[in-house]
Amino acid sequence: MSILSRVGSRSESMSGLVQQKWAWFLALGCVLVACGAVAIFQPTLSTKALGILVGSVLVVGGAMQILQAFQLHGWPGFIRSLTVGVIQVLGGVMIYLNPFVGAVAVSIVIGVVLLLQGISQIALALKIRPRDGWGWVLGSGAVSLGTGLVLALRFKFSDIHTPGVVAGIALVFAGVSYIAISLMARRVSDNNTGL
Repeated sequence: MSILSRVGSRSESMSGLVQQKWAWFLALGCVLVACGAVAIFQPTLSTKALGILVGSVLVVGGAMQILQAFQLHGWPGFIRSLTVGVIQVLGGVMIYLNPFVGAVAVSIVIGVVLLLQGISQIALALKIRPRDGWGWVLGSGAVSLGTGLVLALRFKFSDIHTPGVVAGIALVFAGVSYIAISLMARRVSDNNTGL
């Protein structure tokens, strides 16, 4: 069997798995959008509240990503999705347990999480290209990567409110990309079953 044949058959099985589990992608997308909205609309809280909020958002989003990864165990993105979910949960727990470490530490932790998430999403987008929805995943990865750089490098315009807003924006973009993939997978699945 040639390399191209193996890549093609792996891509087909991945596509079939995504079509079967489209509801998990939709659920993950909705949770990420909701968590992102909470992070965006609550930036004026104190540093402690912001740390608790961002930590909770990362824990919930990461737990959902871990759950989604195990639902798609045979999917080639399993390890990547599981790793990002675990990092989000650990980062969220660290922030939640010690919210007084200050806005700088919160920014750096969120920045690193978003950098890893962005790299993971870009790699996934390149892996599923030219399937429908790969552009959404690529765009979401680019947004996560860019916002992660902004936070990790502590640009001058970032302040105590920025971590929650930036993390929220990245979570919303990630959620929208998962929702787009799920709806496209459902449409393909419905077309294949004649609905």
